Amino acid sequence: MRTKLLTVSAALMAFSVLFLAGCEKEDKDAISMDEVNNGVLMIAGNNGVEYEVVDLGLSTGTLWAKCNLGATSPEQSGNFFAWGEVDPTKKEFDWSNYNLCKGDEFSFIKYCPNKDRGYQEFVDNKTVLEDQDNAAKKIMGSNWRIPSQEDYAELIYKCDIRRCKLNNVWGFLFTSKVNGNSLFMPLAGRMDQNKTNFKDAYGFYWSNKLDKSETAFILWLEPNEVKNNAVSSKSTERYLGLPIRPVTTR
Repeated sequence: MRTKLLTVSAALMAFSVLFLAGCEKEDKDAISMDEVNNGVLMIAGNNGVEYEVVDLGLSTGTLWAKCNLGATSPEQSGNFFAWGEVDPTKKEFDWSNYNLCKGDEFSFIKYCPNKDRGYQEFVDNKTVLEDQDNAAKKIMGSNWRIPSQEDYAELIYKCDIRRCKLNNVWGFLFTSKVNGNSLFMPLAGRMDQNKTNFKDAYGFYWSNKLDKSETAFILWLEPNEVKNNAVSSKSTERYLGLPIRPVTTR
C-alpha cells in the first residue's frame, strides 16, 4: 500500500509540474530577453562608461537607450526625476522641494514664459531644457539627452506597439517597422511626494519641452487604450518624479 501511495504522489507531482509548465507557456503576454537584445550596440558615455542602445533603423539616426536612466535591465524603473532636475537620489517629489520654483506652481525661477507663474513675475521665455538641466546629458555624457516630442513621434509611427511583460513586469514593446529590432519600456508609474503611483498600470516618460500651460510634455503609455496604440503625447506637472529613457546618435 505504501508503495502505491508513493507512486500516486509521484504521479501527482509530475502532473503538477507539467501543468504549471503548460500554464507558463500559455502566458501570451510574456516576452523573453532575447526579443530586446537584437540590434543592441554599445555607446560611450562619461568617464569611459559604455551604455547599451537599440538601433531601430530610424532615419534620424536616433538610438534609444536599452534601459531607463539608472536601470541595468529594460524592465527596471530606474531613477525618478522632476522635470529639469538632475539628482538621481531624490526620493520625495513635491512643489516644496522642486529646485526650479520657490515653493509652488506660481513661483517658477526658470523655464517660465508667463509672468503669472513666475516668482515676482519672473519671465525668461525658456521652454526647452538647457544642457545643465538635462539629466541624461549630465549623468551619461554630452552626446545623450532626454527625448524631444519629435523623438517620441518617430518612435510611435515607426514602430509596432504591443503591451506585454518582461520578467513579469508590464510594459510596452516598440518593434521597428524598419529593421524588426525592439525596445521595451516598463509601466513604471510616477512618484508624487514619497509614493510611487500607477506602477504596472501606466507609463510616464519626460520629454525636454514645456507645453503652453507651463506643464511638461511626456510620453504617456496607457494600457486601457491599447486598441489605439496606447501611446500619446500629453503633459503633466513638472515637480512629479518620472523616469527617463535617454536617446543619442552615432
